[in-house]
Amino acid sequence: MPKERFISYPGASTEADGSLLLGWAGWNHRDRADALIGLTRDRVETGG
Repeated sequence: MPKERFISYPGASTEADGSLLLGWAGWNHRDRADALIGLTRDRVETGG
């Protein structure tokens, strides 16, 4: 059984894809922010 842990971002999924968005719990605060900023930037560029 892996001992990896994950964090969830409820409400961060798109309307078209209602699946739960997960991130790795081993990320520090900067890594988490980078991931969320990248997600936001991608959605703004693609109109999602």
